[in-house]
Amino acid sequence: MTDILWIIVWILLGIFAIAIVNKIRFVVSTNIERKARTSALRDPNASMGEIVEAIKSEPEGFTTEIHARFWSLADDISTDADHTVAAIARTELPMQQFLCLVHEDALESFRSRTPKKSNERRQLESRIIAKNSSGEAIAANVNQFMEDIAARKPAELFGKEGEQRRYHDEELLKMLSDHMRAGELALTKLFERPGSA
Repeated sequence: MTDILWIIVWILLGIFAIAIVNKIRFVVSTNIERKARTSALRDPNASMGEIVEAIKSEPEGFTTEIHARFWSLADDISTDADHTVAAIARTELPMQQFLCLVHEDALESFRSRTPKKSNERRQLESRIIAKNSSGEAIAANVNQFMEDIAARKPAELFGKEGEQRRYHDEELLKMLSDHMRAGELALTKLFERPGSA
């Protein structure tokens, strides 16, 4: 009997070690990708698109200086900067909101061990599918992600072909959910003209 207990203990330790290694890999790779994207926040020659991507990646990097630079670029490239920025916002904000809902549903799916889809995400997903040629693929990817998360299997949202899938835990999913909400808030602020609020 004690041999069986030791085998179970070793198996559990192995699973725990794999989860820790995957979490370390995730943090390291995320930090490397984030540094590459957020360099746009320090680059005075960054484009509006690069700034938007950097803010999504690192919402904590949003500053009044970045905000002013973004709107200065908008004023430089467009005779109607407000209209230009509104068009960008109509594209970027719904997708960021969708990612927020995906990560919130993933957290709930992990906790309940059942794939979840909130009504809010269902409605936004249908609009994204209608407006985006790759909307069906996005929905299928998200549905698979939810199933994997609920089953506590390695999962990757919008991963590249052949990319290693990661184990997710409640702490990681909560961190990702909070990060997505911070990104939504930072983008909302970025798209408001300075001094208009």
